[in-house]
Amino acid sequence: MKRSDPETAAVAAIAAAKPMTREDVTDLIYSIKVQKGITWAHVAKKVGLSKEWVTAACLGQMAMTKDQATTVGRIFGLPRSSTCTARRSRSSSTRNSATAS
Repeated sequence: MKRSDPETAAVAAIAAAKPMTREDVTDLIYSIKVQKGITWAHVAKKVGLSKEWVTAACLGQMAMTKDQATTVGRIFGLPRSSTCTARRSRSSSTRNSATAS
């Protein structure tokens, strides 16, 4: 799915304005999903995991590996900084759970 020039400009503006938070990435994924008609089942098939897991991960409730984040980023045409956010969220949630024990 090719992104239009206005969509490309909007994604670039979001990414360049400030570092993307997990919430920013979630909002962007959901917006693109609705605009493009992408289904969670399609994403799940490409990632190779259940639709439920992929939905939760794309909505910021699960942490993705680098490969998973890269695949999702390609499907939704996300800026590179958004896949880095997914990896940072994963490492910080792992650290937090380790220190909470």
